[in-house]
Amino acid sequence: MNAEIKARWVEALRSGKYQQGRAALRSLEERFCCLGVLCDLYSPSEWTTNGSTRYFHRESLSAFIGADFRTQMGLSDAEAWRLARMNDDGKSFADIADYIEANL
Repeated sequence: MNAEIKARWVEALRSGKYQQGRAALRSLEERFCCLGVLCDLYSPSEWTTNGSTRYFHRESLSAFIGADFRTQMGLSDAEAWRLARMNDDGKSFADIADYIEANL
């Protein structure tokens, strides 16, 4: 992962700006998965809502980022899934930021 992208993402996760949520990149209640924070950092204008769910424009799923964006961010499929599981299993953004710093 590119060092600048990694540093910005870790900083955002620790900033307190984002409320953590589960099972969606970004909820209608403005809660984010750690991967949704990454999406919002690099393409904040690419969110859309279909009434009950928010979607990231580059992706077809509301709960996971797609291959093109993962590749652009320098994140493997396995790493992204590990981070999504950490998020949805209750790890805090601070814990996830620590993991990203140490392992990506």
